[in-house]
Amino acid sequence: MHRSPDLDGIVGDRYLILDSLGQGAMSDVHLAKDQRDRLIVAIKWLVHSRRQDAVFREKLLQEAELLSHVKHANVVQLLDYGTAHNGQPYIVLEALTGETLHEYIARNGATPSEDALPLMLQLGRALQAVHDAGLIHGDVKPQNIFLCGEMDKPDTVKLIDFGFAQSCGENSQADGDTVAGTLEYMAPEQWHDSAVDARADIYSLGVVLYELLTGRPPFKGRNTTGTMIAVLTEPLPP
Repeated sequence: MHRSPDLDGIVGDRYLILDSLGQGAMSDVHLAKDQRDRLIVAIKWLVHSRRQDAVFREKLLQEAELLSHVKHANVVQLLDYGTAHNGQPYIVLEALTGETLHEYIARNGATPSEDALPLMLQLGRALQAVHDAGLIHGDVKPQNIFLCGEMDKPDTVKLIDFGFAQSCGENSQADGDTVAGTLEYMAPEQWHDSAVDARADIYSLGVVLYELLTGRPPFKGRNTTGTMIAVLTEPLPP
């Protein structure tokens, strides 16, 4: 069992930490047991290096608040959120079994259209629910798309990780020279401090569909600048 060294064994007087599910650039995710409802859940909180930053603590709680407005079978379900005794915010999500679309593509490469399209239809419905709630996801990419079901025969898609979600029409979260998101999947308007809307997510959906069908994203340069130039100037590869 792996736990972050400064975490309580029980979070929020309710969730018993069981094991680590993974770590990203900004957050840790652990498996836990809800001792009240006897359910296995996933708990997300900030990585150690971000925990003393009030901006990141606020962003995590904002993520939970935005996700609370979206209820759909293809969007990861928010169960609870709050602040632990050590002052750290946390989000409680449904526990998912399966793998990310990124892992699926890495193993299988190009996916036949008859297998790819049912998955993308579910993702499209998830994004419709997000947009109907007045939000954009802001970071649609294979790493944030979870496939549930039998290995290599998934039957359910879950859109996860709302860390970059925002209300439609708000300025993008770019900060100076820092781009908030993953460049290969972002619409060009997200690279700048400009208003974005649902079309940004639709652009990302198209990039994900392209990668699922071909095994690679349509544009990827040697570096950030190269990728930007490719997106803006190169024709879409067949």
